[in-house]
Amino acid sequence: MCSSDLFFAAFQSASGDPTWIPGRQVVIGEAKSLSAGFNSLSDRLGQLNTAVNQQLDSLAGDIDTLAKNIADLNLKIQTATEVGAGSAPNDLLDQRDQRILELSEIVDVTTVQDGNSINVLLGKGQALVVGGVANDVSTVNGRFDPSRRDLAVSVNGQDRKSTRLNSSHLVISYAVFCLKK
Repeated sequence: MCSSDLFFAAFQSASGDPTWIPGRQVVIGEAKSLSAGFNSLSDRLGQLNTAVNQQLDSLAGDIDTLAKNIADLNLKIQTATEVGAGSAPNDLLDQRDQRILELSEIVDVTTVQDGNSINVLLGKGQALVVGGVANDVSTVNGRFDPSRRDLAVSVNGQDRKSTRLNSSHLVISYAVFCLKK
């Protein structure tokens, strides 16, 4: 039986004779046990929240680094194409494709070809990389619960929240926290 069942069974038993001291003591003992269970659950959820926040902070750094790599490769490809009279710098193109693939394993992205550059947009169409410019990615305190972190893309110095992460890497649910291992 779980703690709540034991508590309610003891309470029901004691309600038959409220003056019976041992029955009341059993109710108090089961109430303490139930309370301890809730406290333990609260502690565990707090630990999971901390772990999710730490992983999200780490992912933000990974996303930021990959975005900057893609922007840098866009610039190198543009320069190499201009210098090479229009010939394709295949190794740079392969590196950029690899970085985009790595990024797509973390977040949902859409790519748009723009000349020799590839623009990278996050799930809802937020610009992450435009040509040779990568917007900054970080985490910010949650709007509804500051103890929970949200992913933010800073466009022109203004944060735009985006918590739509690729579910194969990290699933965030405010009711249940699950970390992929």
